[in-house]
Amino acid sequence: ATEAMAFIGLLDVFGFEIFEVNSFEQLCINFANEKLHQFFLKFVFKMEEQIYTEECISGIKIEYADNQPCIELIEKPPMGIFKLLDSQCKTPKATDLKFCAQVYQEHGKHPCLLVPKRRPREDVEFTVKHFAGDVRYACANFMEKNNDTLHPDFEAALSASSNGVIKQMFEPKDGGKAKKSGTFNSVSRRFINDLDSLMSDLNATYAHFVR
Repeated sequence: ATEAMAFIGLLDVFGFEIFEVNSFEQLCINFANEKLHQFFLKFVFKMEEQIYTEECISGIKIEYADNQPCIELIEKPPMGIFKLLDSQCKTPKATDLKFCAQVYQEHGKHPCLLVPKRRPREDVEFTVKHFAGDVRYACANFMEKNNDTLHPDFEAALSASSNGVIKQMFEPKDGGKAKKSGTFNSVSRRFINDLDSLMSDLNATYAHFVR
């Protein structure tokens, strides 16, 4: 068995974003902050409980505002906001407005989704109650920004590049099989996978927070 690698990692946590117009990028960033905030809470209160145990103090229940509902609203299969977005991106003749309408249809009663008292004829935005505040997300261009699909001919040309880095980035996957034309490549899915990998590393280490 190989020995576990010892390392020191530095994570610069980017700030929560609330702009006048918030789009797909802000949802990704704010979702990452939700996950990191949850890690921070669990880590801090776990340390507190450990101190109480070591000092033989019992009967103290630590309560805190859990943001798991917001996390599930955004990512939980099969109807989380990102999952709905992927589904719409793969649906013929889908639009950003149809995606937005589906968010309300599936999550209209969710505690972390704010439903306006007077909704316009067409839903053009939705509001998520994050731990740091309520953020309105404009649905325009969500589908375009989530679709990172490249034409197979373009990928083939890049995989044949004389530049080693570019060639490696676009070399055929799955045992050399070329992608089928039009295969959907989700930005949000890749973002969640990368974030899950980061969270796995954080949960496997001892954290120290510096303000």
